[in-house]
Amino acid sequence: MMPERKIAPFVVSLTLIVSSFMCRAQTPSYAVLGSPAAPLEPVEWITTAPPSLEWGKNQELTVVEFWATWCAPCRFSIPHLTELQKRYGENRVRVVGISTETTTTVLNFVAAMGESMAYTVGVDTTGKLWKSYMHAFGLRGIPHAFVVSKEGVILWHGHPLSGLDQALAEILSGRYNIELHREQEKLWRQLDVVEAMLRSGDKARVEAAVPLAKEVYEKISKEDVRILARLVSVLSAREPVNDEHRQLVMQCRGSLQSATATLQPEALKFVAKAQALDGRTTESLVRKAKALPGSPITRSVLPQPRSSRRTTP
Repeated sequence: MMPERKIAPFVVSLTLIVSSFMCRAQTPSYAVLGSPAAPLEPVEWITTAPPSLEWGKNQELTVVEFWATWCAPCRFSIPHLTELQKRYGENRVRVVGISTETTTTVLNFVAAMGESMAYTVGVDTTGKLWKSYMHAFGLRGIPHAFVVSKEGVILWHGHPLSGLDQALAEILSGRYNIELHREQEKLWRQLDVVEAMLRSGDKARVEAAVPLAKEVYEKISKEDVRILARLVSVLSAREPVNDEHRQLVMQCRGSLQSATATLQPEALKFVAKAQALDGRTTESLVRKAKALPGSPITRSVLPQPRSSRRTTP
């Protein structure tokens, strides 16, 4: 008989600690870019029902945007979505706005908007579409748009005022790099984990969050205002826990300052929030926002959420 081997208690404890940390640090499993898009059904159409929304039947791309009548950022996005629909035409891009509100509410709103809301609008009467898109990607904030290819593949998702124009142009011209956007999405998810760890109050987890945040900073483009601003926001939400944390905040802040020469309105909100948490003025940022053509920001953006949040239907 083989002699029984004893494992030192501290080895067992260490193993349990490491395993626990790894489990807590992992990003939840969500759908990713390249996932198949759910068919747009069942939907009660408010506008004239499209001839067919079967992927690839009548358009090269479909923009599926989730919105609500009560959501101010959604209302800001409506004229831009109308402009996109007119620019590309329904044979190339079909814009579809989906709400989970009552049919009467949406019908009255669309009627009041008139030509300002000149794209397809429908109501997700069962909540099935919300679950297939928003819930599947771990999202709650609206407005949020998904770009679906003619093959029925989700190529991009994000705020309709931040990145949608560029994504459509790149996809239609054959220059779109889905792998690059997948990597950016992974980094964004990693920041979700960092934020949760910093908020936990557990000293070990808080200290472990800093290297994870540094990993994000080293991988991202230093011209990506959106993720840089979120990095500053996440890292500045609490006092630095060590010198590495303090130095990383300064690096991110410096990169953000360099990247804010050209700002889109939505990206500006991230910057304003990050600057506010960092205790710095946002006056110059507000002036830049007001000067942007078609900017919906007419008063201080300090601090505003990037989207309205809601619970699943």
